[in-house]
Amino acid sequence: MEKVGLLFGSFNPVHNGHIEIAKFFLNKSEIDKIIFVVTPNNPFKSKDKSMNFSKRLKTVILACNSIKNSKIKASDIEFSIKEPNYTYKTLRLFRENNPG
Repeated sequence: MEKVGLLFGSFNPVHNGHIEIAKFFLNKSEIDKIIFVVTPNNPFKSKDKSMNFSKRLKTVILACNSIKNSKIKASDIEFSIKEPNYTYKTLRLFRENNPG
């Protein structure tokens, strides 16, 4: 069974530190794949201080795609969840979509 790690954040913007954290866990743990979960609106941050969700998602996708043979992917799953975007809602949806 594949072990997946989820890295949640606004990624406003995504940067090398985020990528290095993901690489660290891929190299130093039993995690097989990391998914960056881009949060449309962090319930604890002001909306007006974040880049547009679509732009943030695109930058995360570009960052993930720039890593050759990467096991680091981006997800827009929180876009389909009614706000506020709390982690437990996302985890529940991930489990429903990926029962294994």
